[in-house]
Amino acid sequence: MKIKYILPVIFLLPLVLGFSIKGHYWITHKSFQHLPTIMNAFQERYERPVLYSVPPYYMYPDIYEPSHANEKLAKQAQSHFNKLVKYLTEEQWSAAEVEIGYLAHYAGDAASPTQNSPETWGQIDDTYDLIVDLYLKEIELDPDFQEPQLIDNIYQYLLARCHQSASLSDSLVNIYHQSNSHQEIWSKSKSIFEKQVNLAVRDLRNILFSAWDLAGRPASFTSGGGCTAWPKIFSPHFLIKS
Repeated sequence: MKIKYILPVIFLLPLVLGFSIKGHYWITHKSFQHLPTIMNAFQERYERPVLYSVPPYYMYPDIYEPSHANEKLAKQAQSHFNKLVKYLTEEQWSAAEVEIGYLAHYAGDAASPTQNSPETWGQIDDTYDLIVDLYLKEIELDPDFQEPQLIDNIYQYLLARCHQSASLSDSLVNIYHQSNSHQEIWSKSKSIFEKQVNLAVRDLRNILFSAWDLAGRPASFTSGGGCTAWPKIFSPHFLIKS
């Protein structure tokens, strides 16, 4: 009986990884680390537990298919953003944790250059997931971080990012077919992924800042519940160094 429900999730995992599990952890961690200091209480309350919510095993109800990834991702992100603002406003801190986890995943997927075009879904997307895992430590974060921006329309914001990411697919397909090793693929595509990862970090930071601002900038958060109680299948301890 258990296998009946576990197998579909296992087979669907490659369709929702986006930047790979390690990539999603890295993006989320860096986004939290670069929140403005006025959000210190927010960061302290949510960074560690949200890192557990980024892997896709809990996202089954929100899965989107290749031909509609852009629109569905943006619509779902807007829905979760609205819920996050609501929960923060109502001081439902544990419920807010879950919504942050969804938004963290969507910010990574929207900026992923292999996640937003049917041309790169499947084998090419899986190959780049493995390559990003191998070479993630080589990606440099842009040191020129400015103040976060308020976003008034999450749907349009992430839809535009999806389209920008999809525009890179032809280059990645060509690199994939013209390379003979993982190292060669990475050397030719590193600049693309480095730019997109930086955009994902900025996007998630802007989204979190906007939700916090719309909720009235809550200054403190109580503990408990939320995704901290979920199974820690993908523990980030070996990925994120304090």
